[in-house]
Amino acid sequence: MTATVSYVDRFGVAYPAASESASIPPQASHYFYQGANANLPGNLNGTAKIVASDPSKKLAATAVVYNDGTTISKSQMSAYNAVSTGANKLTIPQWVRNYYGFQSGANILNVGATTTTVTTTMLINGSTFTRIDTIGPNKIAQLYTPSMAVLGPVDSFAPGSRTGSAVMQAAPGGTIVANVNLRNDGACVGATAIANCGAIPANTVGAGTALNAFADGTATPKAVISRFPKTLGGATVNGGFTIVNSTNVAGTCNMEFVGNTIPLSLTNIVLPAAGVINRYAGSMPNVTAGSQNPVNIVCTQPVFVSVNSRADLVSSAGDSNTSWNAINIP
Repeated sequence: MTATVSYVDRFGVAYPAASESASIPPQASHYFYQGANANLPGNLNGTAKIVASDPSKKLAATAVVYNDGTTISKSQMSAYNAVSTGANKLTIPQWVRNYYGFQSGANILNVGATTTTVTTTMLINGSTFTRIDTIGPNKIAQLYTPSMAVLGPVDSFAPGSRTGSAVMQAAPGGTIVANVNLRNDGACVGATAIANCGAIPANTVGAGTALNAFADGTATPKAVISRFPKTLGGATVNGGFTIVNSTNVAGTCNMEFVGNTIPLSLTNIVLPAAGVINRYAGSMPNVTAGSQNPVNIVCTQPVFVSVNSRADLVSSAGDSNTSWNAINIP
């Protein structure tokens, strides 16, 4: 089978000379390295479309984005899965602004055939903020929380309350996909936030991660986290997860920490309407130290769950953050 990759920038401009192909044997892989593609311009921010020569064959792809590591702002390395289809509505499990130096961003791609408007509704600390973008076919809208004036009031919240979730809704008939990133450049942005930034742990500076927004219709009341580390590798790696209520009706969640030395289940944890539940292994003394066991989640409302892990030693440096989407169970 031959896989062909074509490229479009965020304004919808195609680069046909940059298209590239490779023959890939069954169960094998091929790496397309954009840095070696002389027909792609520098500073390109866009999308890649991968098509198989045989429509009956299926492809899976992972994208890796990294910088040169010469400075804090260039230390991030992120990986995420390609998506095969879009949706009219997307959910972002974690959306932050000036959260101990962390900022959120997103690329929203219109994969439909006509121009659409996208309404992004952000729920942070019980407050709702809205932004509307108009996006042409194959074009991208870029969101970066420090640059969004509508989120200005968030800077007056306590540092630990500047985190929430977001929902992106296209106009009827519109189809979108979105990739979301989180990064920490070691400082808050804006006078109000700078004056009340909170202590930024040195080992989080330069960290970054990325994942795909969840497509509408894929939320279920059950989810499985395959790996939830606690002080793994000599008190180094800890995991965390965020459960997002996909509905506007409050509910509850039960969490079973499988394989824990002492059986551990959290029951009837309140899940606010369109709200979140956050858990972090480093703050859970009853989770077995040195473990990386699964977590079973059962809620009374359909949910999305994002998971992350990071190295927490004070002496750690660089980008140790990883994020992924938990597995929803029908």
